[in-house]
Amino acid sequence: MQLVTFNIGNTRYAIDTQWIMEVIPFIATAKLACPQKFIVGTANYRGTPIPVIDLGIILEDKPSRLRMSTRMLVIKYPGNNGEILPLALIVERATNIISVDAEFATDLADTLDNVEFLGKTIHDDDGMLQIIDPTRALKKSLSLAMEVS
Repeated sequence: MQLVTFNIGNTRYAIDTQWIMEVIPFIATAKLACPQKFIVGTANYRGTPIPVIDLGIILEDKPSRLRMSTRMLVIKYPGNNGEILPLALIVERATNIISVDAEFATDLADTLDNVEFLGKTIHDDDGMLQIIDPTRALKKSLSLAMEVS
């Protein structure tokens, strides 16, 4: 399994590359009138406006810091009708792609309550790496946003 690694605060996370369309530098966003703080605006991605979500706000209730290594992960998010919708996730220190053996990963979402956003966890030389499943991480937050809108 290939993973893009990143940090939110001091916690290490990763997303499987199967979800990722492209990793791009942080680009300017157009603000939206949206009550949900994690939806920070829209970005022009190859001529198409796409929503931009700050994963730091969703996972740690803190906005991502804008650094040289802050990136937007343009992911393939499954829409309600089965269509694939591109959206951008803001993350810090997204600078590595690693290969891991999926059989050594542990699924914490099956054993712990309130961690539906987690896919699996893996331990490597740098410590624990939490693998985020974007559909799990965003499903609840985006559903709540739609209810408020």
